[in-house]
Amino acid sequence: MKASTALFARRLMSASLFALFALPLGCVGHEPVIGDGDGDQQDPDGPGGGSDDPDTPIDATGMYRLDSRFDLISGMPGTVGQVTNTFIDMTDDPYDPATWLIDTILEEWNGGFVEDLIEDARPVLDGVVLDVMMDHAPELVQQILDIGDAFGQVTRQFGVDSTLDVRGGDADVGLTAVHTVSGYHFSIDGTEYTYDLASLGSDVVVVGGGGFSVSGSTATVAQHGMPLRYGGFLALVLDEVIIPMVAPGTYGLEELLQDQIDCYAIGLRIYQEINFMSADFYAGLCETGIEVGANYVMDRLISIDQSAQVVLQISGQARAMDGDGDRRIDRLTGGAWSGVIDYAGNQGPLADGANVFTGDRM
Repeated sequence: MKASTALFARRLMSASLFALFALPLGCVGHEPVIGDGDGDQQDPDGPGGGSDDPDTPIDATGMYRLDSRFDLISGMPGTVGQVTNTFIDMTDDPYDPATWLIDTILEEWNGGFVEDLIEDARPVLDGVVLDVMMDHAPELVQQILDIGDAFGQVTRQFGVDSTLDVRGGDADVGLTAVHTVSGYHFSIDGTEYTYDLASLGSDVVVVGGGGFSVSGSTATVAQHGMPLRYGGFLALVLDEVIIPMVAPGTYGLEELLQDQIDCYAIGLRIYQEINFMSADFYAGLCETGIEVGANYVMDRLISIDQSAQVVLQISGQARAMDGDGDRRIDRLTGGAWSGVIDYAGNQGPLADGANVFTGDRM
């Protein structure tokens, strides 16, 4: 395992990793739902059993294991969307990723007369550089597309493993709920990846004091403001899961680009086109562009946690299910969270229907 793993692990530990309010995938069950208050059981798929004593109060207290998934890109203000757009920028022009590489070099370096020569040679120069890239690594464009797709899957289905401890409260206060987040999971092309916080060097995250209520067949978790720190985790996933998946044996975006882009060959072709300075000079610029471009992606992810705190302002509702008719909630199904993602005072709404959860009594 490369040194980058230890670096990101240290950053994750120092950032007091991830405090999240958990969501899970909705799954409509066939067991009876909790009664609607008139003594009848209601089953969305037909008549169901139930308690022999429908007047017995519903017992919602107890511990539930939650499976949660958030769409954290659609509503996330700024940075995560910018990182995703970087992968798009690397492949959306006719001569990409050559155009992206040259743009990155020119944005980073104020080259004066040489910069003017490069600009004057475009877009023919972009095509020449692309030809060199494709001669050396014809699969590079598809690899970058695959990386962007996998990264999008992680951020749109960011899973949280947690427990919900529903406790009795005072008569005028009602029930309370304590959430304990223990890990994270995500799926890429149907393959599930799971991390517990302990393996990432972080303690479990406990958030308490929220309200919980049941009305008819609907269970409601009151609004919470939950801090979420996950930029460093996304950086780790990109380097240690996504890149090796797309290019086996490679760890990190910079290593991938260095392996696939022959900077000396590119430098030589640029020199032949411009006939000024030397091939080594342009090869050096190419290496700088790769370093800057790769570091931009990783630095932007890590800066999510360093620049400000991401806070999920969310409340949730789910269908309360009583599978064995004992007047105790056994499952929470079809759960959905609503609210906003707050980042440095900028708010983005959680996408409707994309932030979901289920729960099972433990």
